[in-house]
Amino acid sequence: MLLIIISNFSSSQTVTKQEKFTGFSISPKYGYDFVSKDLIPIFLGVKINYFKSQYVLSVSYYYEEEFNFSVSPDENYNYGNLTFGKYNDFKNIRLQYQGGIGAIWGETRGEFLKVTNDFLFSTKYYEKINYVNINIPLRVGFRFIPFRFFAIGIDLNADMNVMKPVFATLFCLEFGILRKN
Repeated sequence: MLLIIISNFSSSQTVTKQEKFTGFSISPKYGYDFVSKDLIPIFLGVKINYFKSQYVLSVSYYYEEEFNFSVSPDENYNYGNLTFGKYNDFKNIRLQYQGGIGAIWGETRGEFLKVTNDFLFSTKYYEKINYVNINIPLRVGFRFIPFRFFAIGIDLNADMNVMKPVFATLFCLEFGILRKN
């Protein structure tokens, strides 16, 4: 009986060690910010990941801009983040969760200045304010990894800051060394 228990324990440790590997990926992303009041809150980004022993370290950049034809200037937001977390693989499915620190910077509207009326449209003009602020990013990602070098998935991003809190769902492609075999 003791021999069976030791045998099962040692074989499960071997399997766990085989699943751990060192890899990397680059992941372009596209999605929507659901908290935004903007007309079309398009969210674009890229994330570079380093995987080691079921941990993941990431550097990411995201850009969000409103497309609003009746207000000037358009607001834009840049997010630069460094995150750390873990991932769990279930055959070809990967769950990764991360948290970290980052910065948000860009342009927003300040005081109202004037309104102009054109033939079809009226435009409201505001003072332009540049800003920089600290950001706390949280990420949960789901990936389907059909090949060792390619994955497709969805990220749920929450970026907490006082300037522009974000909750975005992002569609992502991932390229690199994503699994051992």
